[in-house]
Amino acid sequence: MKLSLGQILFASLPQSFLLIYVCLGLYNIKTSLWDNIKITLIYMISLFSLRNLFNMYGLHTFILILLLIVIFKLIIKVDWKVAIISSVSGFSLLMIGNSLVLPFVVNYLQISVKQIMQGGLIQYLLIAHLVNLPLWLTAIVIYYWDFNIFNLSERI
Repeated sequence: MKLSLGQILFASLPQSFLLIYVCLGLYNIKTSLWDNIKITLIYMISLFSLRNLFNMYGLHTFILILLLIVIFKLIIKVDWKVAIISSVSGFSLLMIGNSLVLPFVVNYLQISVKQIMQGGLIQYLLIAHLVNLPLWLTAIVIYYWDFNIFNLSERI
């Protein structure tokens, strides 16, 4: 299922910023806004390519995790272990949303994932942001209470 321009701009782009913020924030890795924008743009181009051009559904998640590890290593210049841990942690929260929140929403609204993807933009955006609930909650806790699992910024 290909992503439309509206889905990319209003759902995937915010999700990417959020994912990167949480990946790094969980381990107290501070980056500049410019670095976040660079990482997000590279990630978004890759996501668009994998989903719309190469049709790599399912496999695209694994490829994006590997890509994010390399991006963190090259742009933020963190240790490989830190890049791996932060990327996998952030994607784990994203997958929790996809595996717990999405089925609940689909069952509650009695619609299929295909109907969500092909439905109106507002419906898609509502469900896309609900799926990000674990990421949103984690981002709020990181921002307001300076929560982090480990302070890996000291090891950079």
